[in-house]
Amino acid sequence: MEAVFLLAPASILGLWLGKKMDITRISERIHAYIIPSITVGLALAIPGLVGRFITPEGDFGPGMNNPTPLEWLLRSLSASLTEEIFFRLGLMTLFVWITRSIMKKSAFDKPSLWIGNLLAALVFAGAHLPPVLSVNVPNWNLVILIVIFNSLGGFVLGWLYLRYCLLAAIFAHFVADFVQHVIPRLV
Repeated sequence: MEAVFLLAPASILGLWLGKKMDITRISERIHAYIIPSITVGLALAIPGLVGRFITPEGDFGPGMNNPTPLEWLLRSLSASLTEEIFFRLGLMTLFVWITRSIMKKSAFDKPSLWIGNLLAALVFAGAHLPPVLSVNVPNWNLVILIVIFNSLGGFVLGWLYLRYCLLAAIFAHFVADFVQHVIPRLV
């Protein structure tokens, strides 16, 4: 259902609007973005790794504490693909288009990229809150940290999307999730 109602429209909209604004690229030069993607992915994983040691068990909500490494690997693949298609290709591109449509000045083309990126990053952060808010008494310090780090992470993933291509953002997101969730369960 997610693919039909979220990913398909986000993909169509992102590709159509992105092509009109020349911001959606498919790079076949993997070597151009592989190192930046790995670097960003590793940097994004650090707060999550630190959080694992300072967050009490159960604060992440039901079903988030005991997945197997294979389940986390599949979650990491799924999240990196679906979230980057939805938030970067679809939503961020839409926000850039809306900003440019409102401003209608060529001098505002570059700032519109960063406004769209910031708005998509904030929505991305909000999308990571439901598991934490689903517990009886949410840990508000954790909520604030999730908003801050996911906003920053979403913004950096948006930069990768703009600078290189969607695949760079997908790969960095996967590296971050893999390092943060799979490796600790294997060690």
